[in-house]
Amino acid sequence: MPDTSCLWRRNYRNPKNSEYVRVVLLIIFVIYVMSKIVDVIGLVYPQEEPYPEAVNGMDGMNIVAKECSATTNVCYNVVDYSTDTLGLKVNRVIYLNGMEKEVDTMVSLIPLPGRTFHDSDTRFWPVNHTIVQSQYVALICIAPFVVGSVPSRNVKESNSSVLMVGLGGGSADMFYHTVRPNWNITVYEIDATVVDLAKRWFGVIEDETRRTIVQDGVVAIKEAAERDLKYDVVVIDACDEDDTLPCPAKPFLDVQLLNNVKKILSLRGCVVFNVLTLKNSDQNENQVQQKLLNVFPTCISLRPDQETNVIFVCLPYSLQQSNVEHTKQLWESEAASLMNRFQFQFQTSINVVRS
Repeated sequence: MPDTSCLWRRNYRNPKNSEYVRVVLLIIFVIYVMSKIVDVIGLVYPQEEPYPEAVNGMDGMNIVAKECSATTNVCYNVVDYSTDTLGLKVNRVIYLNGMEKEVDTMVSLIPLPGRTFHDSDTRFWPVNHTIVQSQYVALICIAPFVVGSVPSRNVKESNSSVLMVGLGGGSADMFYHTVRPNWNITVYEIDATVVDLAKRWFGVIEDETRRTIVQDGVVAIKEAAERDLKYDVVVIDACDEDDTLPCPAKPFLDVQLLNNVKKILSLRGCVVFNVLTLKNSDQNENQVQQKLLNVFPTCISLRPDQETNVIFVCLPYSLQQSNVEHTKQLWESEAASLMNRFQFQFQTSINVVRS
């Protein structure tokens, strides 16, 4: 019977066999490392899989995701679509089930090098946060600069504090975060599903200066007032399902809520409201304006030229009647300068009202 220990020793000492063993072990190690890298990439990027089925009336669009909220029972659809024949200009939107023609939020995507909408999985394309597709969101973005609540220049010295209610796809707050990375931004969103979609598909991030908290904005503002916190900018972009005046949601026009907002504003701060009326626009806008003026001494309205939303910006201080026209001209000039700087391609009008 052969001495197996000697056979083993001979194999071990054979240079060719030893080299073969080392190569095999190296290959196994490389495969193991590559599998771990793939696992990590899988955590960062969506897994390759077929797009879900097309939705009626949405031909020519890639449906990225569908999710229903356990909080509100609302179902959301994330869709990518090209706006040019070459497939280089691509938008990502959220719309609600049954409301395919009403876009809840919209962002612009950055094409991967050498790829187009027609030959690429656009789920892997990053979001361009400096391009704002919606006119009313663009007005929200420039409003605090227009009225001087935050400096439009001296970027390095700007460390303003911002509270926002309503996340959507993060268009406004991520614009702020991109152009003013030193700002301290806190966004409150009541629906965890919206937060998940915004982080997965709309490039919303969490870091040292920007955070999202899943909480009712009314409660958040009340707690901020009780703690005597101060903000340079408060943005209310929260809507409900009212078929007449969906934005802002009714609780955000309550007098106690408005007083809490006024309390948390800094000396030169402002609060920005997204107002959308679907019926009796003039009457409902006037009602909103009056509710705001019952609390804030000065408000201005910014109107886009192609959308029905109106942006109200209210201030905690008064303007003397003799200064109103001059101040309005300064604000109009600043608005025009900002629109040009950020390449917002539309016109807006400004109206100043006082209590």
